[in-house]
Amino acid sequence: MKITVNSGRYYAEDMAPGAFDACMSALSVYNTAKIKLYNAMYEHRYHEGSDHDVLGKPGVTYASFLKECAGLNAYDAASLYSDVSGILSSQREFRKWYLQTQTEDLKARKAKTASLAKKLDQLLAVKQTLVTYAKTGRFVRPYKGCQLKISGQKACPYGKKTFPLADYERSVEQQIRRTKARLHSVRAAMKRKEARLERFAGEPPARVLFGSKAFYKTKDTVGCDDTWKKTFHERRTRSMMAAGRHTSKSCNFVVKPDGAGGLVWNLPAGLGAVTFPAFRLRRYHKEWTDCLQQDAENRQAVSYRMKRMRDGHGREYLIVSATFMLPEHEAPADLSDGCIACDLNVDHLAWAELDKSGAMIRYGIIPYHLEHLSSTQRDQVIGDVVSRAAVLNKETGKALVFEDLDLTAKRASLKYGNKKSNLLISAFAYKSFRAHLDSQGFRKGFSAVYVDPAYTSFCGKVMFMRKFGVSIHVSAAYCIGLRSLGILDDLTIPDHLGHLMDTKKEQGPYYVAEKISSLYTKLKNIRTHAFYLDLPDVGTVTKLKTWLRVNDQNKPAWYAADF
Repeated sequence: MKITVNSGRYYAEDMAPGAFDACMSALSVYNTAKIKLYNAMYEHRYHEGSDHDVLGKPGVTYASFLKECAGLNAYDAASLYSDVSGILSSQREFRKWYLQTQTEDLKARKAKTASLAKKLDQLLAVKQTLVTYAKTGRFVRPYKGCQLKISGQKACPYGKKTFPLADYERSVEQQIRRTKARLHSVRAAMKRKEARLERFAGEPPARVLFGSKAFYKTKDTVGCDDTWKKTFHERRTRSMMAAGRHTSKSCNFVVKPDGAGGLVWNLPAGLGAVTFPAFRLRRYHKEWTDCLQQDAENRQAVSYRMKRMRDGHGREYLIVSATFMLPEHEAPADLSDGCIACDLNVDHLAWAELDKSGAMIRYGIIPYHLEHLSSTQRDQVIGDVVSRAAVLNKETGKALVFEDLDLTAKRASLKYGNKKSNLLISAFAYKSFRAHLDSQGFRKGFSAVYVDPAYTSFCGKVMFMRKFGVSIHVSAAYCIGLRSLGILDDLTIPDHLGHLMDTKKEQGPYYVAEKISSLYTKLKNIRTHAFYLDLPDVGTVTKLKTWLRVNDQNKPAWYAADF
């Protein structure tokens, strides 16, 4: 695992006389060259062959370009090249992410358009039915599944509540006008989104404005005075990088320890070397020193970054951060003795302990609350939850198994979704959980195994909720554990539900990973707690839902309408 750790603060008085000012000058030289190299590499990558494509000319490399324009040696040029390459790579990754998320958002808009169009057609059909009833006195059902009933001058659109026919007709007209306006608005927004996405896909990425575009725009409001220029210069010359090399004895040709507890940084452009005395990382300092003492075969590169900051009183100080690989740690990731399977949810973590044969030994939940908390508070809560999960690993010696989730596409398709569902997805801090698992795993000697969670909640609901008398989340954790152990025979759809799947040409057991999708589509509208009942083999999904209407005594009022 690669980590970046900061050192303590270095004010001007903490360093040798003139060293702090030399660092400020080095930051200015480095970032000026960085901007020039970025523009040259941008032109070479996206406008190859143009008059501004300096690197495309014969005999011009990034090293020779930097030596000529800034007087940098090969080591500093390599650091600059790594820095600028990272910026261009991040732009490419951002484009991929943006195209993916906007495509999902466009799908949500198209689905909303289709649903509004369907609703409008149904309302128009109801209006035509009302017109026909007024002319002939004969009621014709507007569309399949419509619950509207008309008797005399009374209309019963659903349930047992009735309305005067004239009032109901005016209500339908009002709904039609609103739906048409809403449909027009959504379609127009969708067309604008499609046009913007098409332009974005066909154009190169916008150039990076060092110092941030938002701050640069403030010159038009606050004025481009000396104070603004000074602040803008500080923002543009904030950091400097020294790329690591595993071929160096100190893992870096530019930065190295001085043997007396300090860190020596050879500044670019002949500005000399400065020493950061009593250098110590705030975390993993021992691991950093061990990394520097490895032999040539096991040596890893260590990169450094110098950053200029200001405290609450406006005083400038420097921070040096080190980026290096943590050594591989021994952890009970062996699944031969079973596992502790975990299912992450918005407000709790459900876990189940499995033995090597796949039998459930015990289960439980770890509750937590993340709503309306600051980022620092949420981070602390998540760290406590991971610590409690680590206790289970320490007690049993079994590996922790978690679901491998990617919520990027899901969060991008939240528009027009259910508000409660959107809130739950937005509050789910999965990346923070992964970060804490990696960090605490190194310190406490455990590692997590990640498996595909597809349909684990549905399988747990169908197969194990009633069997073990547990919640759907504990059942999902149990399915995650079975999948990690490779025990697929226990993930077999019950016989009284298996024949409901679209598998007429297939024979043999109904394995979740291959054939669960069709059953999920058919049974997803059945409320979760109905699966605590002893469901009979009634032959078809329609008959099963009919049986539930009669026998599911605790169903909510909307339950039957969903069918």
